[in-house]
Amino acid sequence: MTDQFCELIKALLGIEKDRIYVGFNDVNASDWGWNGRTFG
Repeated sequence: MTDQFCELIKALLGIEKDRIYVGFNDVNASDWGWNGRTFG
């Protein structure tokens, strides 16, 4: 997934992949909202 994100950023913004940092965090379902409500 990181490679796909980096490729997209490079294609859209011209930023080389070795200059991009991607962080992933575990998030509770209750911290996500969609369609007027939360998941948790």
